[in-house]
Amino acid sequence: MIISTDNKDEWEVVAAPVRMGKADAKNKAPEADMEGCGQEPQGNLGGQILDCGELIRGEDGEDWIELTPEPFGGIETEHCYLRELGPDDIEALFRLYSYPGITEFIEPLYGREEEIRYRQQYIDNIYHVYGFGIWGVYLKSTGELIGQNGIEYREDFTWDTADLGYVISPEHRRKGYCEETTIAVLDYARDHTWLDYVQARIRDANRASIHIRTGLGFIPTHRFSDDERVYVKPLHGGAVEDTLSWREFRRIML
Repeated sequence: MIISTDNKDEWEVVAAPVRMGKADAKNKAPEADMEGCGQEPQGNLGGQILDCGELIRGEDGEDWIELTPEPFGGIETEHCYLRELGPDDIEALFRLYSYPGITEFIEPLYGREEEIRYRQQYIDNIYHVYGFGIWGVYLKSTGELIGQNGIEYREDFTWDTADLGYVISPEHRRKGYCEETTIAVLDYARDHTWLDYVQARIRDANRASIHIRTGLGFIPTHRFSDDERVYVKPLHGGAVEDTLSWREFRRIML
């Protein structure tokens, strides 16, 4: 991911192919409103960003920060391990998504062939660009894919904020796997990425996710829609207001 610093009053993500959700995924880049994050390119851009990138000068004289994420080698917890998903995981993904009601609060898969193409694009445009994404959750005792967990950008997030998403198969719920792997994902985001904040939009009817996220320190903030609220967790401390997309915060609060 490359951040332009030419306009010192507004930092801008100019090259960041990212998944937005099924509707407009593939290779769209999010806008990022960086007002208030600093006036000089040598300054702290709000967290660990300069530890993960390099300030460079382009041929046109503009300053850029090119982010170089750490290679992801997987995450191991007490009962599970998380790794990147690819086309070879299609059959396991379709088995996971075949449970009745599993897509009540998450997006369904594409058709089989389109999902295979999407998975390869996700590897190229998300995993290899950012060093994070939505990973597969595998049970260590059996090697079975039992869910997904991870972080990814949404279209209206700033560069320092990602969305937490997860799903666990119904037969493996109420065993602590979701909390266990979510803690590991948040630790990874804090220690190995430039992110400062993680947030989630949760529908009011999804009481289980509300319980899990608030139990892990997510703070309920404003409503995103009539039936959906934004929950926020700072990774390095800070005010709740700082965790919201600047555009979203202005719209709701000003």
